[in-house]
Amino acid sequence: MTSVPIRLKSGFTSIGSGDFGIWNINQCTTLPTLATSISCTSGSGSFADYSGFPVVYEKPIMIAYQEFISALAKHYSPLGNGYGPTLAPYIAYVRVGMSAGGESYPYCSVGSNIPQATRPTGTFVPAGYVAYNPADGDLYVAIGAGNTSSGAMPACGSAGCLTPPDNTVPGWYNSGAYANTTTNNAVWPGPQGQFGSTGESQGYTDNGYLSAWPNSGDGVGYIASMTSFLSSLGAGFPFTISAHTGPTSDSNNSYPDSAAIIASSNHVGFGMQSVNVGDPVEFAAGTYPTTRENWAHNFQAYAAPVHHLQTNDPGTTNLWTGYAISSITVGTVYPYTATVTCLQDCSWLYAQEIYISGNSNPSLNGTWAVSCTTQALCGMDQLTFSTSLALSGFSGNNGTVWSPDYWPIVVPFATLRGASSIELWECSLDYAFDTDTTASGCATGITPPSGGDIGFQNPLTDSQNGQPAATHVLTGVQSTGGTFLQ
Repeated sequence: MTSVPIRLKSGFTSIGSGDFGIWNINQCTTLPTLATSISCTSGSGSFADYSGFPVVYEKPIMIAYQEFISALAKHYSPLGNGYGPTLAPYIAYVRVGMSAGGESYPYCSVGSNIPQATRPTGTFVPAGYVAYNPADGDLYVAIGAGNTSSGAMPACGSAGCLTPPDNTVPGWYNSGAYANTTTNNAVWPGPQGQFGSTGESQGYTDNGYLSAWPNSGDGVGYIASMTSFLSSLGAGFPFTISAHTGPTSDSNNSYPDSAAIIASSNHVGFGMQSVNVGDPVEFAAGTYPTTRENWAHNFQAYAAPVHHLQTNDPGTTNLWTGYAISSITVGTVYPYTATVTCLQDCSWLYAQEIYISGNSNPSLNGTWAVSCTTQALCGMDQLTFSTSLALSGFSGNNGTVWSPDYWPIVVPFATLRGASSIELWECSLDYAFDTDTTASGCATGITPPSGGDIGFQNPLTDSQNGQPAATHVLTGVQSTGGTFLQ
């Protein structure tokens, strides 16, 4: 990012002493009244905004963004200009980012965990409201709007359970344990901004970003406000947003659970961008979350015009669809670690979940979580994963280690669990259909069969449901290759 536009008061064309703006460290402008406390010096200068990333819910950004989205919806409608009306019928959906790109991570909003609100008694709470229950140390999300009872907050036994109704609140969904704190570690301000008589320094809260700001004058939460706005546009195509974990240091699964509930209540789609081969394993285990960021449960629980997924890598020059294996050896000392040696450098898959097929030792085929957390720890041309005592001392040769988006596993599972659209990486498309698009930075690692890999093509063919939504998926279809999806 090199600059952020500043939205001025109506009728003004330059920054005045009474105006406040959004800036970043590469393109900073201080106001005269603040020059003594804020520096625009590059390098080691002092900045109130530590990254330069805009505070997305402050009005200068939020209003400008809403105006852009409104113009986009109009352009791709019968009222649009140019080719907009012609292209409109072919738009499956538009994924609207709540922060960077198409994502929803509130970057730099917190330094570490921040205090959580307890559930208020005898008070209205909106859908998606997050409350901390001191009785069990878990966060709960209101699955619908309503008035709470005057008694104690209802609880249930474990993460992923649903409480009975709480007066007119339909119930609270348990999103797991949270290390609550009494220290305010928020970095971003509240929606009134950092400065001035109404400023809210360090005013960021989880509920404020999601459902409702704690101060009565601050209004509806950011995600709730934006999804309500998207719904109000009446666009000719559905909108969808990302529903995934919050800030890195504050990443309890209440964020995706809350965002899914809020989007559904506003008739906006939702989904996430890292479905991978580990999701079916996690789902089969029957523990919370059902999958990465709990998407499988949320797809089933909350209706929406779009349930989108994006497969998790490959997508760079070096992170390829698959790597040919030379050998796999398992150590004899606990913890029993398997070392995969590839014919090319597969260490780019560090800290990922992988799928192995075709190895001479059938016990080593399947889904594994890579245990080396950095590329350097993996070693050149190698990956490691933990195994059980039963595999101690065993080895195997040949086969393929596949990237986390391995279609024969991921696509059927996503389809079966309620995905209505799947966004695929071009690098895997190249491999599946034996197409050379190296100019775009893709490389396959392993050479696809002439004409492409039918094992990749079949699940994709099964999941297509025609134009205009060419990526929409359809369950209950069996391909000629025998891949059965339901």
